[in-house]
Amino acid sequence: MPRRRCREAAAPSQPLRRSPRYLRNMPRRSVTTALVIGIPFLVILLVLTISPQPLQDRFPVFLDHVLDLGRNTLGWSWLGFTALEKIANVLVFIPVGVLAALIVPLRLWPLALLAGPAFSAVIEIVQGLALSHRSATLSDLALNTLGATVGAGITLTARALHRSRQHGSSKLEG
Repeated sequence: MPRRRCREAAAPSQPLRRSPRYLRNMPRRSVTTALVIGIPFLVILLVLTISPQPLQDRFPVFLDHVLDLGRNTLGWSWLGFTALEKIANVLVFIPVGVLAALIVPLRLWPLALLAGPAFSAVIEIVQGLALSHRSATLSDLALNTLGATVGAGITLTARALHRSRQHGSSKLEG
């Protein structure tokens, strides 16, 4: 019945707008912010990973500075390009997991955990099939999955805690 009242109250020239059910419990600002930041990030990530030129060829000076910072300033003598690449594979996919966990409804949380590995698999498949100068590796897929899982796990935990606090405080007030 409440739905019918809403439709009757709305002007006939304006259709009733409702957000998808899974977004109703999340603040609209959070979803919008996640999309505004997340979509450009994903596009940049795709450009960097599916471009014809490997990252080390595009930004050699930057990578040298990062390696120097790690080795000389932080004393990480073990840090080489291979280790830096593995660390970057994990770190760069943390935001992918965060974005997935912000957009996917809490009741469907396993989908958020699958989004990062799926995105990484697409990248690795394209690199392996379409880019002869790039190599697709299972280690990249595993490290990207680790990063996305960390990001999704932290975000899903925070959302679940926030939701339980909201429900707990509303029970106390009511």
